[in-house]
Amino acid sequence: MRRVVITGVGPISAIGVGRSDFWRALEEGRSGIGDVDTGDGNESRKAALIRNFNVSDYLETAKTYLDRTSQFTFAAMSLALEDANMDPGDQAVKEAGLSLGTAYGPLSTMHLFFSDYHKKGVRLVKPILFPHAYSNTPISLLAIEYGIGGYHLHQASGWTASSAAVAFAVEAIREGQVHRMFAGGFEAFHPILLQAFDRAGKVARDAGEGECARPYDCRRNGFVLGEGAGIVVLEEEAHARARNATILARVSGFGAAWGPRSREKALRQVAEVWQDGDWVIGHANGSREGDRQEAEALLIWGGGTCRGAVFAPASRMGETLGAAGVFQLIAAVGILLQGRRYPFSVEKPDPACPISIPCDGLDVRRVVTLSSDPGGASVALCLERSEHAVST
Repeated sequence: MRRVVITGVGPISAIGVGRSDFWRALEEGRSGIGDVDTGDGNESRKAALIRNFNVSDYLETAKTYLDRTSQFTFAAMSLALEDANMDPGDQAVKEAGLSLGTAYGPLSTMHLFFSDYHKKGVRLVKPILFPHAYSNTPISLLAIEYGIGGYHLHQASGWTASSAAVAFAVEAIREGQVHRMFAGGFEAFHPILLQAFDRAGKVARDAGEGECARPYDCRRNGFVLGEGAGIVVLEEEAHARARNATILARVSGFGAAWGPRSREKALRQVAEVWQDGDWVIGHANGSREGDRQEAEALLIWGGGTCRGAVFAPASRMGETLGAAGVFQLIAAVGILLQGRRYPFSVEKPDPACPISIPCDGLDVRRVVTLSSDPGGASVALCLERSEHAVST
């Protein structure tokens, strides 16, 4: 079987832009959660937004219009290419494949387009908005911008979208369909999302101790929304070594499942490449049921004990929905590459969530990421330290 390695990462998030800033933020326990005006006249709420962002810093050519999700995706691609030491004009880039995912896509442009339609009528709607309102617009724009003609896949599969996009990309390389893939996902905040989740009772509320996400905590009462995009460069190991690429980590396995106990089923599929004592980067976000189900799956998978230190990025960067999985993956690369420790604590542990908290002194060789969607899908990815990895 062809072995797949990661040679570049490009995170655009509320806690950091670029891998160094992103990993440093996780190490320092930096939070990107802050006040946000929903624009509906109500009190301000919390969200993890990317601020002071200028997409022109990352574009190869000027653009007339880009949705916020497309802006994030272009920036993530630029950072990933730079990190992998690949020139955008290289033939290797054009022959590569693309695999990206999202839960909601360019919601801002969709809203703008249909608002114009209802207010002004079909004759006065701006034509440029329509092609930018599809969920696959960002991946199509990347393919056009960089002339990417290889394997092309878009996942619109909810909160597991970017993890699924990575898993499909890994499988494509393993099967010899392509030697190199750019994979990940994107999501952007919109007040409509906050209002919808809030009405469904899913968003964190201030219960007297501040409005925040508290994964696995007995006081948790919902999540805080986030946004961003991330892309990783996946390559067949032999091709990566042939171009003297810096290998960051190896993807040693993945699992995917849907339906009851999907988390447990997805984890079981990576059991053969897993070792006790390593890390798990989970999708816990402060949801009452979701966090409990995740902890339960980890407990069952471990035969009654939690098999590894558990870290929940959503406590810092909010629930990034379809982009959550790729952020988990990039965080995992940081752990493996430089032995980074991301501080994480649960102030008031929930007995129903008996997880293991990260501690110092761990020689981590493998990290499993687990992303889950409330609809019942789960994807697990297992990364391991490569003997050819170079700490940078």
